[in-house]
Amino acid sequence: ATVRASSNGSVYVDVRTPGAGTLSASASANVPIVVRAAPAKPKKKPKPAKAKTNTTGRAVAASAKRTPSKKTKTKRAKKRAPRTTTRIAGRVVARAKGAPKKAQRITLRLTPAKAYRALAASKDGLDTAITVTFSARGHARLKVALVATFHAAKTKAKAKAKAKATPKKTTATKTAGRT
Repeated sequence: ATVRASSNGSVYVDVRTPGAGTLSASASANVPIVVRAAPAKPKKKPKPAKAKTNTTGRAVAASAKRTPSKKTKTKRAKKRAPRTTTRIAGRVVARAKGAPKKAQRITLRLTPAKAYRALAASKDGLDTAITVTFSARGHARLKVALVATFHAAKTKAKAKAKAKATPKKTTATKTAGRT
């Protein structure tokens, strides 16, 4: 199996299959994800005070603490900003399948999912590990691992901007005058 990157933002995987079966390819990458931090554990509710008795055996009112109402609690929760952290996690960023009918060469096109296209548009692109799997009834699965980088699709606007940014080389031609 071989891999080639395309200017349209896709990666093409060329595979020579041994026969009829199912061919699949998936590209995995380590990407930053935003995770909500676990909410702080709620404080334990104080146990209700036991009724105190005086020396004569009569119950004396206990000083009860006022607990905030549900409305107050929800208002406080809304004011607090949710705590988030960024972590790196492995995710499948592209998938493709094919079903060869015989032993043949087949090309699978891997295009990054919409959520990961911004990462592919970065300066260095999106580095991925591609796993290609071939399976056929009655036979063991065949697997191969490849490495590829997704780069953003080049648009006409980007090409025009690049052309304007680079100065054109001019060649001066000498005109020979007659004397």
